[in-house]
Amino acid sequence: MLNPSKFRFRQRPTFEALESRHAMDGMTLVTTDVLEIPAHIHEQLLVDLDGDGDVDILNASQREDYFDVIVSWFENLDGRGNFGERIEISNGLIGLRDVVALDVEGDGDLDVVAFASSRAYNAGDLVWYENTDGQGNFGSGQTIRDDLFSGGSIPPHVIAGDLNSDGLDDLVVGVNRDVLYLKNLGNGQFDETRVARSPLGAGHQVMPLLYDEDGDGDLDVFYFSETGSGLVHNSNNGEEFLLQNADLDPAEYGRVADLDGDGRTDVLTFLNNGPTSYCCITLHHKRTDGTYSIEGIDGGVFITDFDVIDLDQDSDLDILIGGTNGLTWLKNDGNLDFELETISNKQSHFHFDFADIDLDGTTDVLSASEFYVDFTLGFNHSMERIPDCR
Repeated sequence: MLNPSKFRFRQRPTFEALESRHAMDGMTLVTTDVLEIPAHIHEQLLVDLDGDGDVDILNASQREDYFDVIVSWFENLDGRGNFGERIEISNGLIGLRDVVALDVEGDGDLDVVAFASSRAYNAGDLVWYENTDGQGNFGSGQTIRDDLFSGGSIPPHVIAGDLNSDGLDDLVVGVNRDVLYLKNLGNGQFDETRVARSPLGAGHQVMPLLYDEDGDGDLDVFYFSETGSGLVHNSNNGEEFLLQNADLDPAEYGRVADLDGDGRTDVLTFLNNGPTSYCCITLHHKRTDGTYSIEGIDGGVFITDFDVIDLDQDSDLDILIGGTNGLTWLKNDGNLDFELETISNKQSHFHFDFADIDLDGTTDVLSASEFYVDFTLGFNHSMERIPDCR
């Protein structure tokens, strides 16, 4: 991923909501300025923290002194995307890497888990904050692990999902060169199992991702690393993890989905390793024999994030891409032929998430910018043929 800290512009991060609207001539996107936060945004998610049926914004942003991180949330006041004032969950997190929302206790509401390289100046804390009443009032931080970061190791990626089908959300952490499965015991305690180890030693970040790759009803683990990516099958509801020969490219991060509706799992990866790769996504299309064909797709921007989403609601998964110089999407015709469409070229889009923000039945996109610039109120609908970027 491109490192936003290398860029030194006037920082006034903003949130934009991109609303999809459908008409006779296809889909258009309309932007709305949602929030302006005087801090460096690390992460934001769309989740229902107060249990009222609409999605709120969970946000982690760095204070103006460029050191301290606040985890907070903004209530969707009316279910139409009008958000309230910041409600603080925690401050004093140093070097925050990831924030996720999950039901730690199995009580039906979403709690918050955050990882930081230091909390109150102790090394490597993975901390959870209890949603005490299900309405977004959070307790103080409780440590899950306090030794996941030290010295020159790379901060972890943290994701949540139910790996053992017991109804409780577990954690999967990519730390240094390992992928760790933290089984949720239901009382704020977690058991640890090492799922996989990336090759070529320590010192490289590992991004895990959960997806039922073999269609057996449980979540398998993909992992992406600059030293090698792979797949681990979850067998026996989290009792055994079997490393597969997936033959995936090294990557900073990736996404998995069935992009052509053939029932097989395709893989998208990104690795910024040179001047021709910063805008290129690699598509690994799974063949009937289990091997992958590989193709480069030009994303049209200097990529910082991407995800798969059926943006035009035609039952095919498209690719949404954020970058340092704009926001684009790749329209999928269902046969892995993509057309590039520019949403915005006037704003840096470093983080995004998507959900139905205004409860109108269509998927909206929340985009967070690292740097304040003017942004467009409409989007062009021009198409370009995607070149081969490999």
